[in-house]
Amino acid sequence: MAQGKVSVAAIQTGSGATKQVERTVLFIGQAAENNGKILPINAQSDFDAEFGVADSPLKTQVKAWQRNGDDLVSGYAIAHAIDADVMALIDEAMDQDVSPEIIVICTPVTGKAEVESYQAKALEILASLARRVRFLVAAPGLTELQNWSDLVTALQPITEGVVAPQTAVIPLLFGDELGAVTGRLCKSAVTIADSPMRVLTGAMSLMPHPVDAAG
Repeated sequence: MAQGKVSVAAIQTGSGATKQVERTVLFIGQAAENNGKILPINAQSDFDAEFGVADSPLKTQVKAWQRNGDDLVSGYAIAHAIDADVMALIDEAMDQDVSPEIIVICTPVTGKAEVESYQAKALEILASLARRVRFLVAAPGLTELQNWSDLVTALQPITEGVVAPQTAVIPLLFGDELGAVTGRLCKSAVTIADSPMRVLTGAMSLMPHPVDAAG
């Protein structure tokens, strides 16, 4: 009688626990479902199930992160309501031992004081927890009534005179650049020193081209 055989394969699918700080991201943004919960996310996550089937600022950015990263991207997300205290959510995540390299804020900032507050939060986390984090923060994109020069004029005061080396502000011209840039920075095939606009990893996958008031 023939002897039976058993084959065992160890396959890295990237679906296990998030254990490294490098390329780990924490998204914080508005969505309909699971408000206030810290949810682990990765390249295999179903964001309709996690955050609701309706479009939302958080889901738009995490989908772009998923498209522009690779099959090993992983991190966390916190959905919140419109009037939520984002700083309190960050503190809660830190208390729950969530240790990301990048914290992504999906609600667009409207002034330099908000940018400076995120820079101050990065320094506070470093001082109190010895964790080096940086913030990627959304800024408003084009409205139907604006042309390009209007938008440039509107965005300039947000960063003018601001010293915030741990905080980057990303205008949502297409609508999902914030998540796309984050995905590029989380690709395991390249180093963190590379630009998120690097060409060796291919073209970025974004929403359709924006149209200004002049068409």
